[in-house]
Amino acid sequence: MEKLGINFAALLAQVFNFILVFWALRRFLLQPLLKLLQQREKKIKHGLQQAQEAEEKLAQLKSKIKKARAKIKQEREETLQETKKEAEKLRAEILAQARQEAQEKIKAALKELEKEKRQLQEQWRQEALEVALATAAKVLADSLGEKEHRALIARSLERFQKTITGGEGEENKE
Repeated sequence: MEKLGINFAALLAQVFNFILVFWALRRFLLQPLLKLLQQREKKIKHGLQQAQEAEEKLAQLKSKIKKARAKIKQEREETLQETKKEAEKLRAEILAQARQEAQEKIKAALKELEKEKRQLQEQWRQEALEVALATAAKVLADSLGEKEHRALIARSLERFQKTITGGEGEENKE
């Protein structure tokens, strides 16, 4: 190999130096660097795993929130429906009570009107009777003489006394 210009001792020294440098680099530089890269890879894997777990938890939470919102919405709708039903029931009760009170007031007013009607009829009857009696008295007074008029008054007084005393006394002598 000397013919090629290669010194075997120098080649061997260079190979030895290369192996020594390779070993030193591997031992002091490459191994800590690989160890550092492995630790970094573990951290990244761990971070990715935590991110995936967090994403799953987030998805679960979103699902729970969605279910809770749906449940709250349903409960709200049910409460609203119940409130509407109760309000309608209360409205119907109030209307029924108002109708009943109105009917009672109408009945009372009708009774009062009927009472007033009877009173007015009685008053009119009394007034008509008084007018008839006054008219009859005037007609009789004009048509009867003084003696006949006194006799008529006497007979009327007798009849009146008999009706007051219950028919006791003399019979009518007409």
